[in-house]
Amino acid sequence: MELNIRNLTVGLLAVIILYLVLNLLPIAVQGRTADPPWPTYHHDAQRTGRTTIFGPTTNSLRWQFSTNSLISSSPAVGADTLTGTGGAIYFGAWDGKLYALNLDGDLRWTYQTESYISSSPAIGSDGTVYFGSYDKKVYAVYPDGTLRWAFPTGNFVTSSPVLASDGTVYVGSWDFNLYAIHPAGTQKWAFSTGSYVSSSPALAADGTIYVGSWDH
Repeated sequence: MELNIRNLTVGLLAVIILYLVLNLLPIAVQGRTADPPWPTYHHDAQRTGRTTIFGPTTNSLRWQFSTNSLISSSPAVGADTLTGTGGAIYFGAWDGKLYALNLDGDLRWTYQTESYISSSPAIGSDGTVYFGSYDKKVYAVYPDGTLRWAFPTGNFVTSSPVLASDGTVYVGSWDFNLYAIHPAGTQKWAFSTGSYVSSSPALAADGTIYVGSWDH
């Protein structure tokens, strides 16, 4: 009798644990994204430009999308979110807009800045998109196209941001500075070089930031 009660208790405990896992796990992951296939300029924080994904085997055009101006920003590709909103392609154009396209090439939304965008976007773990503009600001835009924050610098931002695992945003500006920006959009620190910083920073595994400047 004692053995049966013990087995029943263990069985009930297993059912309770399974119930909690199945019901609380979706809450825990809500709003998070799977790993994006190409989340930043040159793929990753080390700027390796390498991926395990195979490219096209033919030169057949799948689709094309026209903007109102030239494009020098490199696209970032987001993953399908666990909430089911689907992946997106993000890039800037010289009409001052950040574009978000569906994977089939249809326009999802645009976000208008005050000047050209040549900075290449970086996608955060929560789907936030970070990029710079010639209007001298660094932007963080939510996956739905609404503004999270805008960080002012002293000159053009053509550098492409890199994101650390703690959410810190590193990016250069033509005001000679390399900026470290908190995830909430406030300045953590700035390092002044001798000239413009249009180079896109690279983040090493030990936390060192490497960046170039026009000061030679």
